[in-house]
Amino acid sequence: MKVILVRDTALFKVNSADANRTLGLMKGLKSLNLEVESHFLGINPQQLDEATKAEFGTAHYYSAPFKFLAKLGFLNSYLFPFLYSGLFAKRLIKKSGQEPVIFWIQDSLLGFKVGKRLKKSSRKGLVFLEMSEFPDFHREHNLSFRVRLLKEWKLKEYLKHTIDILDGIALMTRTLVQNFKNPNNLPVLHLPMTVDIERFSQKVDSEKQEQYLAYIGLLGNHKDGIDVLLKAFKAISEEFPEVKLKIAGPRHEDSPKHEVLLQSLDLKDQVQFIGELDKTQIPSFLLKAKVLLLPRPASRQAQGGFPTKLGEYLATAKPVCATTVGEIPDYLSDGETVIFAEPGNAESFASAMRRALSNPEEAEKIGANGRKVAEKEFNASIQAEKLKNYFEQLLEKNKYD
Repeated sequence: MKVILVRDTALFKVNSADANRTLGLMKGLKSLNLEVESHFLGINPQQLDEATKAEFGTAHYYSAPFKFLAKLGFLNSYLFPFLYSGLFAKRLIKKSGQEPVIFWIQDSLLGFKVGKRLKKSSRKGLVFLEMSEFPDFHREHNLSFRVRLLKEWKLKEYLKHTIDILDGIALMTRTLVQNFKNPNNLPVLHLPMTVDIERFSQKVDSEKQEQYLAYIGLLGNHKDGIDVLLKAFKAISEEFPEVKLKIAGPRHEDSPKHEVLLQSLDLKDQVQFIGELDKTQIPSFLLKAKVLLLPRPASRQAQGGFPTKLGEYLATAKPVCATTVGEIPDYLSDGETVIFAEPGNAESFASAMRRALSNPEEAEKIGANGRKVAEKEFNASIQAEKLKNYFEQLLEKNKYD
């Protein structure tokens, strides 16, 4: 059996939930002696360093004329799937050989187009998709017209075509599994959030531990509650004047609002927006922090998904303050493995941070217990073995050996 991962960009060069989760599973499958390949469209291999390339096993790169496409602006998002999906699929089929293969497509418009072509042309290829949130979650966001148009197009492609060509699907949460419309009786795998525990096992000199609380991820208010985080930190800033708040992540459309809020809260000297970190910098950033923060508000996205960053937080053995959204309370207990707060409530989140900072010994125990949960429930090695068994069942069901 061969597993071919199909991606349309240099996904693993950036730090994203999809990238980190997929990479952990890929490494796990490789450790189980599966033949694994990664195929990237629109990527120049010179953009990746040798260490990064090595993580992909056998990797293939297909460049696209981005200089030409860049001039088309937003039209690039529409034209790219049509211009390259057919050619890309032909190359993938040629590379797959004669043995049974699992084509692991991306949850994207291009991924759906490529998957449809693969299903039509490949005799021994099974198409597999992994999803981590409701496909229509974008409808609760205040998006621009053109972004909403693209998201709706992707949703339509998924509902009308992609479900019909899939041979298997993995869903991150039980909520997604329960709400999955399955007209073709697909075998569905519940594959919880996955984290590469080894990435966060390095030792940090306790003498060099800095006095800061940390958040990492997207900087939106609707998805991750950055506005609530800033207000909560203001409530404890005078009690713990030596402690700073460091927020890592790419600039967001809500960033101007955060700048105004920082000004009104008079927190400019205590809060640092440090920008997006390279994935090699993330473990150190988290391990040096006193407390890790996840102020996610309640939403459809939170209900169906599960934050990958939470798995990374827990893997550090640092105390974590999080909100009781989605399925997080199914895995964690307040005061034992996490310090919980009410979603969307700045006072409640401030209280959680205060508990962590005021009781360092208790917080240390909570962090250590949280690490145990990550090792048991979200370990990439365990999830990869589950995924391997699922792939074998797919091949058996389709009479491939």
